[in-house]
Amino acid sequence: MPPQVALCTGKTCRRSPGFAELECALSQSCAVVRARCMGECKGPVVVAHPRAAEPVVLRRVRKPKQRRDLLAFLFGLEGLSERLEQLRLVARRREKAIEKARRH
Repeated sequence: MPPQVALCTGKTCRRSPGFAELECALSQSCAVVRARCMGECKGPVVVAHPRAAEPVVLRRVRKPKQRRDLLAFLFGLEGLSERLEQLRLVARRREKAIEKARRH
């Protein structure tokens, strides 16, 4: 079963640099859930493994190396890279995004 990710499709995220490339890269190998705005508005915003006990929420996943690191993380090839760790949301903002991603 492919890994599941929720991708914010709010207006700001859709218009952010790298959104189309991220959506394409994820949809080729993952089960992508197109979620409504997650309220972060610093997109694109991705919730990795939204149904897991500890989902990872990332914002501003825009660059090719970030996409590569995200795919490696999703498939368990490596842990969360330092590059992605800098994009990680925590605390209330993380919980809010997860809640919205799980509605879909």
